[in-house]
Amino acid sequence: MFLFATVLFFSAILLLLFSANMQKSLDHDEHQFVASGALLAREGRLPYLNYAYFHMPNLTFLYAGLFAGSDHLLLAARTFATVCAWLSLGLIFWLALGLFPRVHPLLQWLIAASGVLLLVVNPVFVYTSGKAWNHDLSVLFALLAFVLHSQGARTKNPKRWVFFSGLCVGLAFGTRLSFAPVILPFLGMILLFPEQARRQRLLVLPLTFGLGLLLALLPSLILFALAPKPFVFGNLDYARYNTLYRQKMGFVEGDVSRIAMTFGGKLSYLARYVIAAPGNVLLILGFLFLAVSMNVARIRHKPPHWFETVFLWALIPFLLMGSLAPTPSFLQYFYAPVPFLVLGVLYGIASFRDCPSKLKWSLVLLANVVFIAGAYGVKSYQAIDKLLSLDEWLPIQVHKAGNEIGAAVGDGQILTLAPIFPLEGRVRTYEEFATGSFAWRISPLVPEADRKKVDLVSDADLNDFLGAQPPAAILTGYERALEQPFTYYAQDNGYQRVDLTNGTTLWLRR
Repeated sequence: MFLFATVLFFSAILLLLFSANMQKSLDHDEHQFVASGALLAREGRLPYLNYAYFHMPNLTFLYAGLFAGSDHLLLAARTFATVCAWLSLGLIFWLALGLFPRVHPLLQWLIAASGVLLLVVNPVFVYTSGKAWNHDLSVLFALLAFVLHSQGARTKNPKRWVFFSGLCVGLAFGTRLSFAPVILPFLGMILLFPEQARRQRLLVLPLTFGLGLLLALLPSLILFALAPKPFVFGNLDYARYNTLYRQKMGFVEGDVSRIAMTFGGKLSYLARYVIAAPGNVLLILGFLFLAVSMNVARIRHKPPHWFETVFLWALIPFLLMGSLAPTPSFLQYFYAPVPFLVLGVLYGIASFRDCPSKLKWSLVLLANVVFIAGAYGVKSYQAIDKLLSLDEWLPIQVHKAGNEIGAAVGDGQILTLAPIFPLEGRVRTYEEFATGSFAWRISPLVPEADRKKVDLVSDADLNDFLGAQPPAAILTGYERALEQPFTYYAQDNGYQRVDLTNGTTLWLRR
């Protein structure tokens, strides 16, 4: 019965996630990830080595594998992200089931399902999950690492578990740079592994963890060796130029209502736009109230799951550090800590499992939190009725637009800051613009000599760049202010304007 209920529950969750994620608007961040995967799958072009790329590279290789068998690029990418988010929910459910071995199976199931629902209706999860970017995959790897590391702490011979936790941390890090800080709490928790000799905790297990980490980071290390300056620029220097670009655009200190540019502004953004959201307030209060119930005095007596609770205390601040690192702050950057806050709530409740009265009122509190958060979050899934209307799925609309572009351009090369669209129609794009708008908007701030080293093209370089390889077409209408030089080039060189059915403009060379 419970197996059937679980299958039914997770099937419903998958349908809700898939429906919502197929209808989310296109974020300009998605262009870079999809374009890099397509360039590798179709032309064998590597990030950093052949073109600028502003993230760690793991998702490029995964997307290349997906795109080798499908021309529906955005559909494949968003489906993959949705499955990653769904698997993360499954991990949380599985962990929760094991926290209450002596309660009735129905209550076990309801607690685990409540943990899943608490994340599903969370506003950060709703906004971030399922898009074609690197958040869902990196969070899944981090959760797997937490599970493996915790399992290692409960075994007499934890080397295998520690190796694979290091591997998963490395995969998260190699997918999204902001997961680098979590290496420290993972290493630190090895010191608390029970029943391990001093040499094991101080030398053998950290080296084992490091070996897994190093193995997972091999793709990144190889690309760094092949193209050190572009790799460093893409993962470190770009952030500095992007901050400078934002400042020049008027996003300044104190303007938190628009964007957070300083550490103080980021904290204000976190407080006003993340924590203040009803679902997040309830989640964070629940975590603080329940997880902190495992106080130091109780932990000294090693109650059930003391290791995981201490681990969460140690891990969440470093996840938050990674969330606050990018400038400026955006809501999706705070996705990583949220699943671990949910786990904090569940482990906090589990700390009362030997105290029936406290367990009872903590479960009542959980039920109320889930109910109230659900009342706010359920509206995000109200478009489930459109699941069977394929024409209303954004990836299908994008693919149709790509086919329209492909029919007009043919085998030519297209200039655009929205590369997903022509790539959906199998039209070649300029790899110098594979990042979409990101490289283009910071390129004027980069010294000319450095631009050439990292494959950037600025407004000042555009005529010379296109003079050597003029585009068969220019696609505009997605980044209007940034695209003005493209429009001027098209008009000055006699390109014919064609208005596409989605409201954008295609300039065709006569």
